[in-house]
Amino acid sequence: IFELFWPDKSIQLDGLLGLLKKKSYRKGDIILETGQIEKQINFLSKGVVHMFTYVDGIQHTVSIAQRVFNSYSSYYLAIPSNETHEALTDVDILYVEKHAVERLLKTDHIFCYVYAKLSEFILLVREQRAKLLLHKSAAKRFELFIEQHNDLMKLENEVSQKVIANYLGISPESYSRMKSQYLKTKYTLG
Repeated sequence: IFELFWPDKSIQLDGLLGLLKKKSYRKGDIILETGQIEKQINFLSKGVVHMFTYVDGIQHTVSIAQRVFNSYSSYYLAIPSNETHEALTDVDILYVEKHAVERLLKTDHIFCYVYAKLSEFILLVREQRAKLLLHKSAAKRFELFIEQHNDLMKLENEVSQKVIANYLGISPESYSRMKSQYLKTKYTLG
């Protein structure tokens, strides 16, 4: 899991590894409810998490997490989350509680490096999502999604088209049509 955040294998993370806790969720379980305060950083060792919120009574997908997730504003500001996190598949997470993170940030320079890399990764994912949503063309959003999240296409039996379509801000029918066209083109050219 953590190789993404520290490719240098010589870096030892004993401080973090000793503080990690494990928890498992079944498909459909709620990991964080709207209104709860996020108190941990979660790393997925198995599974996919649907992060969503409601605006004017309509559900909007914030993210489809496969590596790391939390309600960042709730975590950082210690305020109730406006997001719900649901296990789309059976999920195993490794997590570290905020008080432990704060202690490591003050005492462990190697952890500070890892935390900076983790923060960069989170910012990258959120920037990609923001850029995706700037496009008015559903076809362009789909194209960017494929470039950024081709791994989710492999999980389509576990991640519903409805969730992916919601993430893209398009109807499930439009998503199905675009995906079908994409697959035809891919296998015709490939």
